[in-house]
Amino acid sequence: MAPRSSAKRSYRKRVRSSPCRGKRRNVCQATKRCKYSKGKKRSFCRKVKNTKRHTMRRRLKRHSMRRHTVGGAMHPLSPHAFPEPNDNLRGPPFPPLGGPTHY
Repeated sequence: MAPRSSAKRSYRKRVRSSPCRGKRRNVCQATKRCKYSKGKKRSFCRKVKNTKRHTMRRRLKRHSMRRHTVGGAMHPLSPHAFPEPNDNLRGPPFPPLGGPTHY
């Protein structure tokens, strides 16, 4: 069964935007995310980690998690909008007298 046109479009988009596409051997091997593949007929630069399409359940879960944000910021009515205060993140209220000013 041939993939749907939307699947083909997303695949083409992902392949074209790959940072390894079109690199030669030395540049490819120097790049952290790329791997140089060579075989009997051809050689090319490819990504080390392949991106796979997720199942519908995983996509729905990701979509529901993104509903808590509005434009990259937390939605004001989201339960995660007001995290618990953490006193460990704050430094001392003022620097000690006569001591170093860096912590």
